[in-house]
Amino acid sequence: MDHVRGRTPWGGERQPVRYFGAEPIQPAHIPALSPVGIFRAYWASKCPPDGVPSRRDIDPVDIPKVLPWVFLIDVLRDQEEVDFRFRLVGTSSSSLLGRDLTTLRLQQAFQPEIAHAMADHLAETVAKAAPPAGPSCARTRA
Repeated sequence: MDHVRGRTPWGGERQPVRYFGAEPIQPAHIPALSPVGIFRAYWASKCPPDGVPSRRDIDPVDIPKVLPWVFLIDVLRDQEEVDFRFRLVGTSSSSLLGRDLTTLRLQQAFQPEIAHAMADHLAETVAKAAPPAGPSCARTRA
């Protein structure tokens, strides 16, 4: 199933998300010991039976190998508009990108096409309280 197909929150047709020319990776192909794999397993271990983990359920001390790769993104709501700002960007992510995106909004951090694709992806994440292809509680519980 292509997790990037379907309708955007604004009613448009969703296009495949390709950040920096990379193809989307299917969750089953993520190595378990990679930072993403470690975080997916941690997230699944914190999922309550009726929803997603709360902020107090997530303790950074539990996932030290993941922290350099973490992005914390604020959701900015202005009436009907939704925007996103990087609150914190891990040091490894900053090194990979070649700059620190902390405090920048998507439009300031990326070219318009990439910023728009990321905004669609993040808006869907907010609407579902889980990433479209990420470690949602429903998808990680067996």
